[in-house]
Amino acid sequence: MNTEGLALSILLKNITKTFGSIVKTNVLQDINIKISDNQFISVLGPSGSGKSTLLSLIGTIETPSSGTILINDIDTIELNLDEIADLRYENFGFVFQQYHLIDSLTALENVIIPTLTRKVEYEREKNAFELLELVGLKDQKDLYPFQLSGGQQQRVAIARALITKPKWILADEPTGNLDSKNGELIFNLLKKIQQEENCGIIMVTHDTTLAERTDQIIEMNDGRIQLVRRGKNGSLPITHI
Repeated sequence: MNTEGLALSILLKNITKTFGSIVKTNVLQDINIKISDNQFISVLGPSGSGKSTLLSLIGTIETPSSGTILINDIDTIELNLDEIADLRYENFGFVFQQYHLIDSLTALENVIIPTLTRKVEYEREKNAFELLELVGLKDQKDLYPFQLSGGQQQRVAIARALITKPKWILADEPTGNLDSKNGELIFNLLKKIQQEENCGIIMVTHDTTLAERTDQIIEMNDGRIQLVRRGKNGSLPITHI
């Protein structure tokens, strides 16, 4: 399932997502969107609007209740679990609000983790160190999570997301647990990664100020896409179909 060297095209068509077997809750309804090019895209909306679920579907962490998801014209519904894992590994890196670092591992060891079950063509430790240098933490490589601030832990998480050389970083409220100063630092770091690493960013956020500074904004409410529009830095549009 190798899509190496290809720009990543993502198509969600007629997507619904329902949770619950007896009492069903429609979390996403009638989602139709096409995303291509390495842009910085924000997903904006109130709590419970379906933002995080949309991100999980794009990243193949969740499967839709109905509809089609195509990654570079590959129908993810037709893939088995191993093929899904390969596609996810090759294309997506993940950053979460809660960091999800392993307390017993150093910053460097946390960055390496995603590669441990794979054969890679690069030296893991060297690449992890270079990524920590990229996010401004080369001097903290031997520190444990409890020795790092929240902003530093999130930067380790971003380095970890980059270790697999993904085409897209999917970031779920990456500034949500941070003060405004550290939130600004994380946002600027993601922007730098988009520009210098040729890596697209899809960021779920409540922060309208940050969202306006991205290329494209997907506005959601009650499980539906209400509007897709350009941010202040926008150029090529994504397509709400």
